[in-house]
Amino acid sequence: MNARHAAAFALVGWYLMVPPLGSDHKLDASAPLSKWTIVIRGSFDTARQCDERHMKDVDGVNEFLRSHLHSIPATADQESIDAVSAEKCIATDDPRLR
Repeated sequence: MNARHAAAFALVGWYLMVPPLGSDHKLDASAPLSKWTIVIRGSFDTARQCDERHMKDVDGVNEFLRSHLHSIPATADQESIDAVSAEKCIATDDPRLR
């Protein structure tokens, strides 16, 4: 790898993104990435950092649902799980974002 390629590689960050809602009000994971929303402002320096944040989101939703098991409707449970499950880490230079 030459110095220019190494520098370009070092500048790649990662977004944690979630798909948009479709016309049926369900997450549309087949939507183009350019339509997806960045979950957290800014980007992560590495894919690993992004994945770790995603896992924290999964753990957070699971903990919230366990602690509020009887106080929120089942549909809200599933919507929260679906949203976090649909999160993906996408490189900031991914051409599909354009």
